[in-house]
Amino acid sequence: LYLFRETPGVGDFVGATPNHPPPPMPAHEVQRMLGQRPEAVKEQPAATKIRFTRGDHVKIREGTFTGMEGDVSEILEAKGLVRVMLKIFGRDVPVELEDWQIDPA
Repeated sequence: LYLFRETPGVGDFVGATPNHPPPPMPAHEVQRMLGQRPEAVKEQPAATKIRFTRGDHVKIREGTFTGMEGDVSEILEAKGLVRVMLKIFGRDVPVELEDWQIDPA
């Protein structure tokens, strides 16, 4: 409660004063919010089909490493990512990218 009172503008917004704490959320509002949450969890996007296989030589077309080339070392299907090994300063560096960020080289 102290944090709310001492944050400029927040105490006024939630209606808190030193003698009157902020009012609790009505039960019907809590139920409405909780009722919407499971639906959002159920609607997960379908796993994307990754078009590369381990060992493919690829070129990065989007992101921090644009223009660099490397080899696919691993397909992370659960995350929908491709792990590409890039040579940076003479060392192999693993970089995780989305399928759309890379093209066959």
